[in-house]
Amino acid sequence: MKIIAIFLVCLLLSASEAFASGRSVFDTLFLKTKQGQTEYDIPFPFSKVIDVLERQLGMSINNDANTAKTALVPLGRCINRYAAAPDFFKYPRIVVAIDSEHYGSGKWEKPFIKDQIFLGYQEKANAIEVISYNQEEGQFDFQLVSNYSAGNTPSVKKIKDDRCASCHQNNGPIFPRSNWDETELNDQIFRLIGEAQYGLGYESSRSTGSGAPSIDQATNRANMFPLFQRIWQGGCRSKNAFSEIRCRAGLLQMTLEHRLQENSRTIIPSRLVTDYVLPLIAENAGQYWPDGILILSSDINNQNPLSMGEMIHLNSAESLKQPMSFMIKWHPDNILRIIQGLGSFISLSEVRRLDQMLFDTPQITASSTINYRGVCRMRKTDKANKFKDQKNRSGNIAVKCNLTEGALSSGVGLYGDLYIESGVVRSFSPLGNMYLESSNFIVGISHHGGKIEDEDNKSLIRLQLFDSKQQLYARLPNGAIVDSLEISWNRGQTKDELFDGGNLVVAKVTLTAVADSGLLDAAIDRLIAEADHGASAVFADKPFRGTKMMDALFKELYYFK
Repeated sequence: MKIIAIFLVCLLLSASEAFASGRSVFDTLFLKTKQGQTEYDIPFPFSKVIDVLERQLGMSINNDANTAKTALVPLGRCINRYAAAPDFFKYPRIVVAIDSEHYGSGKWEKPFIKDQIFLGYQEKANAIEVISYNQEEGQFDFQLVSNYSAGNTPSVKKIKDDRCASCHQNNGPIFPRSNWDETELNDQIFRLIGEAQYGLGYESSRSTGSGAPSIDQATNRANMFPLFQRIWQGGCRSKNAFSEIRCRAGLLQMTLEHRLQENSRTIIPSRLVTDYVLPLIAENAGQYWPDGILILSSDINNQNPLSMGEMIHLNSAESLKQPMSFMIKWHPDNILRIIQGLGSFISLSEVRRLDQMLFDTPQITASSTINYRGVCRMRKTDKANKFKDQKNRSGNIAVKCNLTEGALSSGVGLYGDLYIESGVVRSFSPLGNMYLESSNFIVGISHHGGKIEDEDNKSLIRLQLFDSKQQLYARLPNGAIVDSLEISWNRGQTKDELFDGGNLVVAKVTLTAVADSGLLDAAIDRLIAEADHGASAVFADKPFRGTKMMDALFKELYYFK
């Protein structure tokens, strides 16, 4: 297991015990109710805290275990920077960030914590400094775990001090830019940590590699959260509640459509978008942000503490209070960045659950099926030279197809490879990946494999298709769900030509898609009606709360079952 030393917080010791409305991700993970009393249950040693985080992550899309990203910072610039003196390398700061999430089957119920929790542990200070997202407040909470040591009961305080913002200028995590010379990626620091800890068995010695680059990226993403929330609330704000509700409903609609078909990056403006989203955001931007919105960088300057001198480097932390450079400047014509950002508050498991519900709805019937038909040209390539056995029907087959939906429709191309071994179509990547392409879109698709079947006088392959990026159902620009693919050819050609290297085989192809049933739009319309009558706060002037949004949407979708 990796241990992460993320360059976290300027947490200060003046604090308030009171919670704001809602709970932070840290609270969700470590607050437990026992005999009617709510209290923190924070395990010791710190490796067990990381274990708690990693149990929320499950498996990645590549079917391997997700892990927390860690780095070691013996000479950092945070509030406890002097705590380990003079044994800085014996007790380096351990920093943790989460940059992954569970691939999910659509039923994953663990809390969504990607980019939403950052920890910094300093053993000699007996403290964990926490930056953790509070969904209800739409902002990061700064918290301090003190008295954190063996045999003691730790206490947790929420830090309410504006001085934190002097360093954390977006009220989020910060981290040095590359080359991350304060971390163990600095060869000299790595060596000094190893020498100081040799044979002692300290926790930080378990680090198997620095996660500093991943941490840097996670802090960059987290510092964009304020922009997305500002547009969700302020961009749609109006004296007319009717318009305000529909503006936020349109943003949600675009966000979900984008998450469902990210691979094609297609946005189809709806009535909600053209009538409410674009006009209101343009109006508010012109009034409140005529020059755009500047977002401060989460990157602080990279310094090599060994080159500068240890104490000079530590004392330079005061310079972090100077204004930082800007990360981006957002303009109102860049709606794509906003819907991508709002989508980052929604977990992949929730998207997969939505994807399956839209496909399974009873509204989808045979009458909504769309068949694209055409001709394929297939040829064995040299990509799999070891498969020479013609009788075993093995090799890599390059496929190029042209399809249409009726005589007047525009053409769609299907390109890629079929990796076949002993008559079985394998789903190995990148072999076996394909893509659909037209003049205005491209969709990457893959499959779970199949086999060559013989029927009457033809051979055929049937494959269930999905989006090769997130393994959702692939979608065409018109919203239709790509379901299955069937390729058939003259049966005699299988043995005589297809696997005899270089021969061209012409085949027929049918790509089956399922038309958009309009179920998602209908569910959003129901949410709008509830908001109009004050029965729902989903589109109220509150932060975008991904989990609550999706829970409300799923409730409406069940109405149609």
